[in-house]
Amino acid sequence: MQQRHHRVALLDEQRGAVLVVPDGEGGWRLPRHPERWADHPDLVAAAGAAAATAYLEVPPHREEDGTITNVLVGDGTSALPDAEWWPLADLGGAGVSEAALARVTALLAERAALRAGAPLPDDGRPSWYLPGWRDDVEAWVDAVGEEHGFARRGAPEAMKIWMLSAVLRFPVERDGKPADLWFKATCEGFRTEPALTRAVAGLAPDLVPTIVGVDAARAWLLMEPLPADQDARPDRAPAVARALARLQLDARGANAALLLSGAPDRGLTGTLAGLRACIHDSVEADAMGEELRHEAAESEEWLADRLRELWAWGLPDTLSHGDLHLGNVAWDGERPVFYDWTDTCLTHPFFDARHLADSAADECADDADKEAARAAVWEAYAEAWRAAYPDLDLDAVWAQVRLAEAVFQMISYENIARAQTPDTRWELSGVVTRTLATLCRMRREALAG
Repeated sequence: MQQRHHRVALLDEQRGAVLVVPDGEGGWRLPRHPERWADHPDLVAAAGAAAATAYLEVPPHREEDGTITNVLVGDGTSALPDAEWWPLADLGGAGVSEAALARVTALLAERAALRAGAPLPDDGRPSWYLPGWRDDVEAWVDAVGEEHGFARRGAPEAMKIWMLSAVLRFPVERDGKPADLWFKATCEGFRTEPALTRAVAGLAPDLVPTIVGVDAARAWLLMEPLPADQDARPDRAPAVARALARLQLDARGANAALLLSGAPDRGLTGTLAGLRACIHDSVEADAMGEELRHEAAESEEWLADRLRELWAWGLPDTLSHGDLHLGNVAWDGERPVFYDWTDTCLTHPFFDARHLADSAADECADDADKEAARAAVWEAYAEAWRAAYPDLDLDAVWAQVRLAEAVFQMISYENIARAQTPDTRWELSGVVTRTLATLCRMRREALAG
């Protein structure tokens, strides 16, 4: 995993100044956030900014040492004590590199050019990094919310902004009672998520968030809040597995409709093609090293044969969440609600169950509990599948899923990387390389006996 050290450049656009704070050693630095993963509210809080007015307006910049500069454009205020506003020319004295400073300077120049009538840049960045986007979102949310009896009570708050998506929380009221609506926009590579979430809701409305509105053309989704209970306890995983099995079996006849809604076909043919792309044309190829690339090429046909053996059992490709771990499940009492349908596709049904089983195991402390958690997920998931396919040895199928699911996830991350601009691929980099190395090791172990 790459190192990450977050800092925040809170920009006062009118003054062309950035907030700096004492470093405790007689010098100055940008405000910092100590955690590896920082959501938008974390960055806003680190800078002491007003939540409703501070937004990321440019993709973060990462230095070689893992320092990440997040540029927030605020309203010129901060609640941090002893902070000062420094002009851009002085930021070198606060440890800001020339490359990070160039990012801030370019942002100011671009925004000035846009105000002067220049066209919006077309460089692959998501629309939420461009001026005017939030105005369009607020107008749409107000109109859609009004149709459903919601009235806005204040400015939206950004909850997550990165290259793959932007999530905003809108304070609203309905029938005089305060509430929230959650808005999500997805990047070009995952623009089908809103339409697919709506399609899944048509199949199993009890398993997805309550949808208020969808703009498929702009990849926008408006939902009521998820249930507050999102405790990822491993003992809850079997209930998720049973709900998943029911959904997948019920969805077997909906493949055509799901394809029309934008679900990628990631069956055997697509998976073999994805495997080949990861081995021979990955965006991480330069980081893999010659030895791994050579071994991966030697392993390709063996891996492909394992995939063909799994699909040869004859189970139908059906709806897959694509990233079903316990962190993507909320709880309404005893009812699981699946969310984040970004990776939805049609593929082998057991991949979701395997991913869920590993997620349950990750929540356990010792190896015995981990294996028990995986077994509990499989038995709960297999109940409905055994009834539907009594003549198949589903335990033998399950034994073959681990390797194939690793290939599936590797392809997912390759697709994610391809959906990003080259200078932002660091956000999830390394997964394809590490997974490919694991697959090569699995082949060596299998051939060794």
